[in-house]
Amino acid sequence: EDVIKKATIDNYLCRLNKLERYIEQQSTPYIYMYQMDLAFFEGFLEYIYIDRDTSTRTRNNYLNWLSSFCAYMKSNGYMEKNFAEHISRLRMGDKQRKPIVEKDIKLLSEYLDKENKHFLLACLMMYYTLVRPNELPYIQLKDFNLKEQTLFLSQQFTKNRKDAVVTIPAKIIRLMVELETFNNP
Repeated sequence: EDVIKKATIDNYLCRLNKLERYIEQQSTPYIYMYQMDLAFFEGFLEYIYIDRDTSTRTRNNYLNWLSSFCAYMKSNGYMEKNFAEHISRLRMGDKQRKPIVEKDIKLLSEYLDKENKHFLLACLMMYYTLVRPNELPYIQLKDFNLKEQTLFLSQQFTKNRKDAVVTIPAKIIRLMVELETFNNP
């Protein structure tokens, strides 16, 4: 019913597959949810973090997922309590974002201007409008308002599930005209 995005469902299924692989590796495989306890779930998170050599952030994301999963299992009578609630998050450092220096932006822009203007357009859209990479494929020509120089983003495809209207710089519109984007259906 479009309550959960397909990407979220795929993500949950991927995590469930990892949980199944972890269960299969146990010397005494678990068969029922009621057999799984705090030690089991801590072991699973250790498997994700240490054995699979992932980051603290990934491990904590798995803990968030486990907490939701266990809450669901508890509310449906498969578990007596949500053991994931009793597991602490690991302390994380701040995300290390490194801005692209102006010199590199210029080099990339010049290269793409010669080699792949369509990819340049995608880069410019993300850079100037802050449209996310996974939102970009859903943009349609009808979403553009050239008179107002705006782009409509449907809640159906945005991360926060809210409609948005963003301003489009003239630079992007000129490139779209040059690429004859608006001549297509």
